[in-house]
Amino acid sequence: MTNVKTIERAAIAPYVFEAGKFHGGLDGCDLARMRSGRNFRDVPAPVTGETFLMPGRYLYAGPLWNHFGHILVDSPHRLWAFKDHDAIVFNGVIGLRGVHSTHDLALWNYPPLIDKILSILGIDAPVFIVRRPTTFQTLDVPEAGAEWKMNVKQFYRPHLRRYQEAIEKAVEGIEPIGKRLYYPRTHLLTDGGIIGSSYFEEALAANGFAICRPEKLSLDQQFANLLKADQIVFDEGSSIHLSELFDYLPAKAYMLPRRAGDDVFCRALTPRGGMVTLADADNVEMLPDRNGNMSPASLSFYRDPQSVIKRMMDYGLITEPFDARRYHDAEMHDLLSAKAADKAARQQRIDRLAEFRKIAA
Repeated sequence: MTNVKTIERAAIAPYVFEAGKFHGGLDGCDLARMRSGRNFRDVPAPVTGETFLMPGRYLYAGPLWNHFGHILVDSPHRLWAFKDHDAIVFNGVIGLRGVHSTHDLALWNYPPLIDKILSILGIDAPVFIVRRPTTFQTLDVPEAGAEWKMNVKQFYRPHLRRYQEAIEKAVEGIEPIGKRLYYPRTHLLTDGGIIGSSYFEEALAANGFAICRPEKLSLDQQFANLLKADQIVFDEGSSIHLSELFDYLPAKAYMLPRRAGDDVFCRALTPRGGMVTLADADNVEMLPDRNGNMSPASLSFYRDPQSVIKRMMDYGLITEPFDARRYHDAEMHDLLSAKAADKAARQQRIDRLAEFRKIAA
């Protein structure tokens, strides 16, 4: 089989996430590594000492931890090579999302999203999580058809078409909650989002957009929404990542960015039909996260929100002109609703926004 490396007696250690890198995994096999653009996110090392032995033939599927977006970005793109394997092997991760020790990993239950995806794609095999150093008698390591911050690979397109056909069949009788959808993060601002997005939510709802919060919906309904809507506006975030399993996204997509540089969603959606960004990179400013640090959970705000509203009007997404007073009220409301670790962290964000708005005025 092309794009697959078969390894006899392959030893794998769980990943340990430290200082922004994944330490461990499968050493000596570039196909198994975690990429970010042209760089690697992992630091593999030889497995030493005694390991648990698993007889049989297995398919390596990469890392898996409890994060909806990263499950879709990192975990399904080797499944194209499944063919009667004894199990799908995912590498457990220590140091992320509540798993902070070998003991935590030993007790961790992987998200049921994985079983649902395998079922829809017609893959009938158990899931094996590498929770301790393990040797597999025979391990097939496929090339990932898509990688974080990289474009979809050409060989992978027929597999994505097959996935999409299976998903379309699974949701055939399910209608979307609306033909025009907005995926905000107004309910998730403590974990990162755009302050002022409650203004966008109100304006879009007034122009016929249904407000979609995917975590409150079944997976089938989420797939139906993405496949059957005409227009989708989304705050940059995991809500749109189910499209990782599509060959193309039928809806026209518009993103409200949370970060100045987007090489994740642009790379993912461009080959699937494209995406319009509703704010330029130099319009995005960052505020500290709930702990006073800069991180993926940081808050964002727009230097010039009026230009964002104008762009939304130009695309026919909203009709009401910009109301500066209402916007700034919404911005402060959103900022105060995003919980902070302590009063100092909250005040730091308030002071930073106030300083900028005063300078901007």
